[in-house]
Amino acid sequence: MIAPREAGGRWYRCLAMAEPAASWVLASLVLAAASPGCGGDPAPPDPSSTGRLPLALVPITLEGGLPAITEIAFIPGTAELLVLSKSHTVVHVRLDGDRAVRLGEFEVPNVEQTSDCGLLSVAFDPAFATNRLVYFAACDSVDYSRITRHEFDPAAYGKIASSAATILRVGKDGAAHAWHNIGSIGFDRDGYLWALFGDKTDAPAAQDPAGQLGAVLRIAPNLVGDGYTPAPGNPFVGMAGRNPDVVAYGLRSPWRGALDHAGRLWIGDVGDSSFEEINVTRFLGENFGAGRAEGPCTQDCAQLTDPVAWWDRSNDSRYAREDSQVVPTTRRVVWVGAEYPRDVPVDRYAGLLFDHMLVGDFAAGWIRAIQLDEQGAVVSDEAAGHLVGATAWAVGPDGYLYASSYGGSLAWPYPQGALYRAVLTDD
Repeated sequence: MIAPREAGGRWYRCLAMAEPAASWVLASLVLAAASPGCGGDPAPPDPSSTGRLPLALVPITLEGGLPAITEIAFIPGTAELLVLSKSHTVVHVRLDGDRAVRLGEFEVPNVEQTSDCGLLSVAFDPAFATNRLVYFAACDSVDYSRITRHEFDPAAYGKIASSAATILRVGKDGAAHAWHNIGSIGFDRDGYLWALFGDKTDAPAAQDPAGQLGAVLRIAPNLVGDGYTPAPGNPFVGMAGRNPDVVAYGLRSPWRGALDHAGRLWIGDVGDSSFEEINVTRFLGENFGAGRAEGPCTQDCAQLTDPVAWWDRSNDSRYAREDSQVVPTTRRVVWVGAEYPRDVPVDRYAGLLFDHMLVGDFAAGWIRAIQLDEQGAVVSDEAAGHLVGATAWAVGPDGYLYASSYGGSLAWPYPQGALYRAVLTDD
């Protein structure tokens, strides 16, 4: 049943349901078409790029190197990073100018590396300062992905692997390919863990709210032992034929995502043959359309939410034209990076990046900065730089944005990954 959205509140909902206990998804937005599933919002004009945000990516030398970097994350309260490799290795480094000083490394056990599988994401517990818990997302087979909890002890790296507890395992027996696995994970402002799961190349699964594939899950991990419970406020708790862990579905291969200052989850959903999508949560239980539509929906669109931005595989698309260094390829892989927040200790970007989310394309190389207002309207969508193979972004305690790149071909042997600091240029 579709219900009117609440005005003036923190939640904008299109599903009739009990008042949620959390503040995870906010605001309505749509860039290029009305959302048939949410009351026919008018489409705002397509904002043009002003070119105000030229970022240069300055290399940071990683001592000892690391092949196939998939993720980076700052250890809370420090200038130290965990740098993940696709294989299973995690390197602990400290930033020192343009060097990443190697402090140690450890392995996450039982990581399957075939194709798109591997060690893919990391998140620190909201109470990390006291409980020292960290979570990793990886494939453990061609068929399944999992989230594990570990006790982080840099004085004894071996304990990190030995302390592993399995929080959640999702997949499909006999999956045709090692594709469309787990993507980004993180914690929302209420302390619950969200995770992106692909459809394991089973397109109908993305349209099944009773399952866990092709969906955003939100859970409360157990702090002792294995397992979890569904997070309070999830839309389908107690509903027959619906999975209580799901807060959004209709996703194909949601590899990278990030929360913004308003609590909205931005999701980069890798496309099949037509469009790459950037979806942003706007209400509980929404359906982003994978399995029924790719890019903006054109038919049979009831109850679907369109992406806020998308691009095709041509080299004449707007985003391709606005990047002078674009790689002329028809391959496309969307990513969502990080939002630059207003509470950084030092603003390194002259006020130009506040509340902007960095997004881009792994293959073509462009970086965009997209800003929404608090009501979800698009304020700007601008060219912001270039980096081929971008895999992750993080805001450092020094106020700079840091990025990682995979390093080239996805095939074995894995190439050397790289780290970068983003600086504002005068170009």
